[in-house]
Amino acid sequence: MSFAFDKFANDHRIVYSEKRGWKQFSCPFCRGSGDYLGYSEETEAFYCWKCGKHSKKETALKLSNLDWKDILNRYFIDTRPKERMSKEIKRAKEFIIPKFFTELSAIHIKYLRKRGYDAETIVREWSVAGSPKIGVWKYRIMIPCVQSGKTVSYTSRDITDRSSERYRACSPKDEIIPIKSTLYGIDYAFKHAVLVEGPFDVWRLGKGAVSSYGTKVTDAQFKLLKKFKKVSVIFDWEAEAEAEKVASKLAAFTDVEIIEIDAEDPDSMRQKDADLLMRDLGLRL
Repeated sequence: MSFAFDKFANDHRIVYSEKRGWKQFSCPFCRGSGDYLGYSEETEAFYCWKCGKHSKKETALKLSNLDWKDILNRYFIDTRPKERMSKEIKRAKEFIIPKFFTELSAIHIKYLRKRGYDAETIVREWSVAGSPKIGVWKYRIMIPCVQSGKTVSYTSRDITDRSSERYRACSPKDEIIPIKSTLYGIDYAFKHAVLVEGPFDVWRLGKGAVSSYGTKVTDAQFKLLKKFKKVSVIFDWEAEAEAEKVASKLAAFTDVEIIEIDAEDPDSMRQKDADLLMRDLGLRL
């Protein structure tokens, strides 16, 4: 049985944009400011960059006033789309950073300064790059994902705050390891890791912090987190429930705590407060 998403979206006035095989629109579960929820016709999966995976049933029920029986009768068909591909993705054996990512330009540096970061330090410590002013990757900062000393994937951040896709990640076929099977900053965390949502949070707290690229922590990421003797969880203020889920799942394997901060998220902390927090956690001298 295949889900007729286009018909469902049309009937329920769901406005979406199409990006790299995903139909993106506003998530009804977390109500983020961007089009975080995507539907893939290839895998028939719903996935929100901010709050994670959702089943077809819970998503369709959330977006309509119908019961599940009516949804099955109206929007599920017997044959699967002809263009549907295998779920198995052949990934790259060697990671190559696209040529359109180059050194940071003045506009990228200005953006980082506005957010309280020193561009030279961020480039030196995290190897970020800039994007061109045209094309689908325009006005973005490329953030490589490094694991065991090797770049395996990357994500990028829109610096205009006008794109519906604030973060855009590497195509799965170009990754060596899926980005959601990694933790950003893991090579610089040892016995104690501070788990945060995004790369900018890692930059603010510094080495010892790791990002799960959103509040949804995958099984592969849990496997990496279990190796630490202690994990401190600091998610954005509105993600308290997700932080509790993560801590509860990790508690059986390692020492874990949830830390509340006097800021919306680590990225928005004053640098001196972030440094003090890391010292209090024993991760700074």
